[in-house]
Amino acid sequence: MPVSVMKVTKAEKHPNADSLFVYSMTSIDNFQTQIVANSTNLYEVGDHAIVAQLGSKLKDGTYIEEAKIRGLVSCGMAIGKTDLPLGTDLTDEHCLPVYHVSWPDIELFSTLVRSIRETNTERKLSYVSKVKLHGTNAAIQIHPNGDIICQSRTEILSLTKDYKGFAKWVSDNNEYFQKLVGKELVILYGEWCGTGIEKGVALSQIGKKIFAVFAIQYGGMFDINPKTIRNFLPENDNVYVIPFFHSIHLDFANLLDAQIQEMNSWVRDVEACDPFVKEFFNISGLGEGLVFYPLPDNVDINSEDKILIERSFYKDYVFKAKGEKHKVAKHKDPVQIDPE
Repeated sequence: MPVSVMKVTKAEKHPNADSLFVYSMTSIDNFQTQIVANSTNLYEVGDHAIVAQLGSKLKDGTYIEEAKIRGLVSCGMAIGKTDLPLGTDLTDEHCLPVYHVSWPDIELFSTLVRSIRETNTERKLSYVSKVKLHGTNAAIQIHPNGDIICQSRTEILSLTKDYKGFAKWVSDNNEYFQKLVGKELVILYGEWCGTGIEKGVALSQIGKKIFAVFAIQYGGMFDINPKTIRNFLPENDNVYVIPFFHSIHLDFANLLDAQIQEMNSWVRDVEACDPFVKEFFNISGLGEGLVFYPLPDNVDINSEDKILIERSFYKDYVFKAKGEKHKVAKHKDPVQIDPE
């Protein structure tokens, strides 16, 4: 239920803003979320409130995602008080029935470094990389009511408005995706790739089209752990999970040439022979590059549990590095601090 009635279980002033308040909202099944709100509607402990949860999109076009407001995380939007019973589903009343959810843009390393320097947010971070497959970004929304909606990076797709056969493939595999329907909206993000999608790369030689999943969104959180993604997805001959490649620890206040060179060597290895295609199809050929995912503190990439990344944290620190034959801007190296 993207929008439902929740109970206010904690209410207090925001420590860093006189006009803001911090609430704990609890659902009928005891799920608790923190929401930062202004003084338009004031809530007291015990009140019932209409709450739009992460991943929902309101009829005015507002997409609800995790945000940091004056230093505190807000994981939803309180719409107003209500006398309706706890747990009442108000999704149809407040949300668009079909909506596009964009995958955050991924910048080059040099752009990320410049942004971090300009905002004085240098910090130490661990990263794990995955191969960036040469295809087209695509996603599949799996709604609690059983609706299966597919999209490209920029728009909703359908049988009458398809892109390279992705919507038709999703429609043909509806029974498979119905197995994934649960109590919350789930979005599979991946690359629609293979023969007939893009030319001149290792993937174009595999003899079929595949959907290679790199993340799953639950509410406003991304799970990037290949193990838990694989466990969530039933077997399908055309659904793959992109594994982890290499990991690295970066201190943005003290970036080392040796680390930059190491990342560049990884990208060149991928370009020379795509390891994903080699592992799953035993075909050698051109690869595109790598995407480096920021990790929360103290996360073990060998964990059997979900590795969850907040959407805003991901947007602030993710970066990509493409090989020479895939770069738009012809810089000297895929990973650079200050490109010429």
